[in-house]
Amino acid sequence: MDPLPSPSEAPPRARGALRLLLGAADVVAAATLLALSAVTVIDVFGRYVFNTPIGGADEMTVFLMAVGVYAVLPRISRREEHIAVDIVDLVFPRRWLGLRQALLNALGAAFMAMVTWRMSIVAARMAEGNEVTMFLRLPKGPLAYFFTAMCAIATVMLAWNVVRYLCGRGPLQVPADGHSDRAPGDAPARHD
Repeated sequence: MDPLPSPSEAPPRARGALRLLLGAADVVAAATLLALSAVTVIDVFGRYVFNTPIGGADEMTVFLMAVGVYAVLPRISRREEHIAVDIVDLVFPRRWLGLRQALLNALGAAFMAMVTWRMSIVAARMAEGNEVTMFLRLPKGPLAYFFTAMCAIATVMLAWNVVRYLCGRGPLQVPADGHSDRAPGDAPARHD
């Protein structure tokens, strides 16, 4: 018996909470993408048709892009969908995949924990100083706290991946029986 359950064997409440958390972040990311598209279309239309662009459109674009990027960070970390260079895969033995991925996720979690720590300091400084944007006068503190929260969740997701790989249940691992339903070149099965 494995010491820790896989995510699919976790208690329904834990799975539901994780699904809700990641789903909410996905909704935020999708909403910001929609808002970013709307701001861009309205700004360009206003600029070229009425010669009156949206005031602060640059700030809105920067904020919306940042929120969208940070909102998907937990899901990307959970599913290991980061940009990766796979040249090492050609020389790295397949049997060591779990160990390699556990090590990479541990390094990622350590780096993300440092980013979370630094972001929390910056967020506190922005909130204490009541920093606002130049044109729209939007407060920067709450946004920085959102970034900090997303980084913290991504850190937890990376750490959980380490546990999953050490238990032989990582997203990229072949099942323990050595058989896989995947054809060569297919995307690895996800254990979310």
